Amino acid sequence: MAETGVEEAAAIRETAVATDAHALAEEKLGRAAFRKMQCEAEFLSAKDGSQDADQALRRAEQAVEEAQRALQVARSRADTMGKQLQSASLRVELAGGWVKRAQENLASADARVARAKAAEEAASRDAQAARNLAANSSAKDSSVAGKSEARDLQDSIRRMQELREKEEKEQRAREAELAAKAAEKRRQEEEAERKAAEQREKEAAARREAEAAQQAYVDAALAEMTRCMRRDDGICLGNRTRWPPTHALRRFELVSIEFDAIRFSERQPVTMWNVPWPTLQHPFLLKVEDITWGMVEAFFEKARSALSTSEYQSIVEKTHRRFHPDKWRSRNLLLSVRDEELRKKLEDAGNAVAQAMTPLWRASKDLSDSKKRWW
Repeated sequence: MAETGVEEAAAIRETAVATDAHALAEEKLGRAAFRKMQCEAEFLSAKDGSQDADQALRRAEQAVEEAQRALQVARSRADTMGKQLQSASLRVELAGGWVKRAQENLASADARVARAKAAEEAASRDAQAARNLAANSSAKDSSVAGKSEARDLQDSIRRMQELREKEEKEQRAREAELAAKAAEKRRQEEEAERKAAEQREKEAAARREAEAAQQAYVDAALAEMTRCMRRDDGICLGNRTRWPPTHALRRFELVSIEFDAIRFSERQPVTMWNVPWPTLQHPFLLKVEDITWGMVEAFFEKARSALSTSEYQSIVEKTHRRFHPDKWRSRNLLLSVRDEELRKKLEDAGNAVAQAMTPLWRASKDLSDSKKRWW
């Protein structure tokens, strides 16, 4: 409705403007006609005239032409204004139709609002009646509802108690499980610590035992070396610079008897000086690395010339068996030596003697008895 009023005011304003323009054009046309008449009068009065009269006439004609053009423009504008006025009138008519339909819609809406209010009032009355009916029925069922609510409350309390007891039981079970795990962990740690302590004690005891055994071995080896040196001093009668073949043969015989009789162990280990090495070299100057095949052959060459055939064959036979590797292994001779380096040197020297004795032993079987012991 507001838009329709605005359009009507605009149409009226455009109509007024068009009317004013038409009046202005007619006024200019009147002035032009009056000016023309003045010019004609001047022309008549000065027809014999001068150049000024001609100019005045031309100006009058120009003024008339301008007035005609202005009139034409005014008429064109008046036509345009008329068309606009006609369009505005049409819009006014359309706006009137819209206003009418809007009024009809408003009336219909008012009717619907009235019907809605009536329905709301009816619903309110029905709700009040329902509340009254519910109040009447609740008064009758109050005792039954109270008992039901009491039972529900008791059941709820009972379920809450059961749930609380279940949670407490589960909590106690979890705490007991955690305590058991902690106790088991402590027990395992204590057991591991106990075993570690036992292992450390065993290792310490083993070290002490090994050190004691090593010291006992060193003492036993030193005692055996001292005993052998005293024995060799007795053979050479204290003369450590003179060592003839007879001393070598006698020492070999004595040491062989001892070597075959001794049960070697770490308490009385095999040493460089208690093995009957078949050598002519002085025992105080002998080194285990000096035992070679040639040294063995040189010794038995002297023995062959000094002994009878049977004695030579016997000493060769015994020496061959004595230095056989299987014999050394069966007697565990090298196990009595704790020094690994010395053990390896003794083993190599024993193998050298055993290898040299094999051809000597074979050759001794073909000898005839023609020699006597000479010492």
